[in-house]
Amino acid sequence: MDTVTMNETGVAAHLDKTIQAARLKGARVIITGISDSVAESVVDLGIDWHGVETLRDLQTGLVVALKSLGIKLG
Repeated sequence: MDTVTMNETGVAAHLDKTIQAARLKGARVIITGISDSVAESVVDLGIDWHGVETLRDLQTGLVVALKSLGIKLG
C-alpha cells in the first residue's frame, strides 16, 4: 500500500469510528464533501454507512440539517 492509500484508509477508518460514536450518542450523522479516494477506501474496507446521509458539499448538508429541524432558508 502506498502512503496516499494508507492515509485515505486511515481517514476512512477514523470517520467510521467517529460516526459510530456519534450514533451511539443518538446523533443523526450527515457526511459532506468526502473525496473520491476516501469514498473508495470506505468501500474497499467494507465499511457500511447504511443510514448515514452522505452529501456532496457542506452547503447542501446544512440545508438538509436545518430542514430536519424545521428551519427553512430563503
